[in-house]
Amino acid sequence: MALCTVKARFWNTVILACIGGPSGDPAQWANLPDAVRRHLRLKWVYLRFRCDQGSCERAQSVIEATGWRRVPVASGSGLTMMIDLARSLDEVRAGLSRTWRQHLNAAHRHELTIETNAALDPRELDRIFGEMVAVKQFASTIDEWKIRALLDRKGANILFASARNARGAVLAFRCTMVLGSQAVDFIAASSPEGRQTRASYAVFWHQLAMLQQLGVTEFDLGGIDPEGNPGVYQFKVRTGGVRRALMGEYEMANAGFLLDLVNYALQARELKFRLSRWPDLAPAPAGLAT
Repeated sequence: MALCTVKARFWNTVILACIGGPSGDPAQWANLPDAVRRHLRLKWVYLRFRCDQGSCERAQSVIEATGWRRVPVASGSGLTMMIDLARSLDEVRAGLSRTWRQHLNAAHRHELTIETNAALDPRELDRIFGEMVAVKQFASTIDEWKIRALLDRKGANILFASARNARGAVLAFRCTMVLGSQAVDFIAASSPEGRQTRASYAVFWHQLAMLQQLGVTEFDLGGIDPEGNPGVYQFKVRTGGVRRALMGEYEMANAGFLLDLVNYALQARELKFRLSRWPDLAPAPAGLAT
């Protein structure tokens, strides 16, 4: 029903997150926190889930009626974009914005080697991802350990598409998770040279062709955040994908103080992130060149 990650555990208390789920009948989800509490033999449990199913008023009413509440401090926008891969690639290409097609054509003019599930160094990918986060300035929980775990399991269900330059250096990569006829974009990044050569566009297009060959008909672009991550949002929205609202985030705890504790912590993290961006966002003093 649910794959939960322990975010914190102290005394007789545990704070859990369930990203992408739960699955099954929403009427049964109310039992999750108590089941976890009994299994771990703890006293207090907080559980937050972000359900990636499409928004549905009936399901949301059922969830709220069983004791879950919408989170007051969300960790994302609750939006994503979907690309219909049941169409031909020519039809998908016709839906790209003019700017996106121009970048794709520019990428194809460079000597890039595009590969699927090639041998990749997790340290190199982590460095590329970290540099991109620093440039684009958005919050992320991706680290070398997670990238390494994905690389160790790459295959039919976890796919890596990557681009190398003539010297063999990785310029861009994308990781996609596949389940039957559906796929979800999970991690993507490009180096400074990759951004100059538009390598991410070539990798993305290669990824679409690869997924079609595997029989994928619906490709979830892994979420969009117009305010928190506008650069990635512009990349995705120009693919011609269809915007979709997701079920969103809900929380439940058997102690009110845990609800306050988690949301205060999320507010503090968001404030810290915004303050870290302040030198770049603040206007320059009058008379100084920028």
